[in-house]
Amino acid sequence: MDGRTYALTGQRVAGILPPTAANPFGYSPNNTSINDVRTREKAVFGSLFTTWWKERLDVFTGYRRDRFDTKNFTQGSELGPLEQSSYNYGANLHLPRGITPYFGRSSNFRPPNGAKDILNVILPGGRGRGEEFGIKLSGFDQRLSGSIAYYEIASINETAAIPTNIRNIADPSSGVNGISGSGGTTIVFDRKTQGWEATISARPTANWRLTLSFSRSDGQEGSDVVLPMLYNDQFRVDSQGQLLMDNGQVLRVPITPGTSGWNPRSPNPAVASQPLTVAILRSGDASGNYRANLDPNSGRITNSSALFMDSTQSGVGTTVVGLPITQHQLGFIAPNNGTVVARKGGDLSTGFAANVFNITSLYSFNSRWLKGVSLGGNIRIEDDWRGYYYTNATGERLLHKYPDIFQTGLILSYQRKLLKRYAWKTQLNITNALDHHSLRRLPGNNGDIVGIVRDAVPREAVWTNSISF
Repeated sequence: MDGRTYALTGQRVAGILPPTAANPFGYSPNNTSINDVRTREKAVFGSLFTTWWKERLDVFTGYRRDRFDTKNFTQGSELGPLEQSSYNYGANLHLPRGITPYFGRSSNFRPPNGAKDILNVILPGGRGRGEEFGIKLSGFDQRLSGSIAYYEIASINETAAIPTNIRNIADPSSGVNGISGSGGTTIVFDRKTQGWEATISARPTANWRLTLSFSRSDGQEGSDVVLPMLYNDQFRVDSQGQLLMDNGQVLRVPITPGTSGWNPRSPNPAVASQPLTVAILRSGDASGNYRANLDPNSGRITNSSALFMDSTQSGVGTTVVGLPITQHQLGFIAPNNGTVVARKGGDLSTGFAANVFNITSLYSFNSRWLKGVSLGGNIRIEDDWRGYYYTNATGERLLHKYPDIFQTGLILSYQRKLLKRYAWKTQLNITNALDHHSLRRLPGNNGDIVGIVRDAVPREAVWTNSISF
């Protein structure tokens, strides 16, 4: 393409190499990452549907018992065997004049996948509990129908990746020990969602169908998800406070910073040098040089390379990571008592519009020249679009909301019979027909702009053809 040759990145395939303890399935080597999780599951399931009171009352129930074990070969974790139950039950009551109240309740278990938290502890499985009740309506010889429902959902132990900015504080990368983080990258949290939705479907004439719907959804986070701050820069030091390399020798640095060609493993005796000590790292030497720069949020040594402390330079790191931040060797005082909030309890759930209204109209022609043609459209309005939380330059935590969305769509279709036994249908759907969209700047923490996003999908046309028999 355009004078360039593109090649598909090689995939990791099992059975290519001889199995080893580190590679039990013999995956082929390449740069493609892989998360190898294998779950074995057994289950029993039963359901029952009964009718009562001359078929005016429907009752249903279901139960499932699962037994499973999971192995995550990528992370070296194993779970199980574990046993959990899921169930559901509910009822419909058929009243005169097409009125049907109903309710339902369910509880479902999500097995753990072997993911680990910041302390490398395997995270538990999750569970979702839901309740819904409402009324279904039908009348006027099926020309008018509708429903209204209220629901509540409780999600327990949902999983999410630790946000990058939070992980950089709680479990920072370390040049001293050559790691990008010591623990797992996943957290669990709880969330409650409730809302209601209403739908009306009507057929004003034999050829005209009209559907209106509205939904309102609210969600809220559970309690705070708090992570401990970890110390990943531990280095070797002798009884005199001098830093030691991995060969047991004292780490020496040139008196003049930036001296060209300095190698701490084989220092040039002609160059004036000094031992690097904890005292120098804390306050600098006699000239104020070689002071460790600590990140004010995490305590990470940010200038380890200039101090010749990187794992590739001198090997002063102990390779012991994930220590409590209170064991920081340079007297760093961690903010917030050495903790950081990964998710804030009580926050509104984000990533969706709280209010959604939709209307769809479709008219099918049956006259001689237009028989088989259907023409319609829809209008969709999304209001109170909750994007994400951020902290502004003054330290205030705010909810960023996306603009409301107003979109129109068009529907055009034609169908006819073929050879008496077949039916052909062609349909054109145009989404966002007026091409109503724009680019928006996304505010980030401390007044930064973290990106630019399109607030709606541009105009899109989809043409489908189908043959049925």
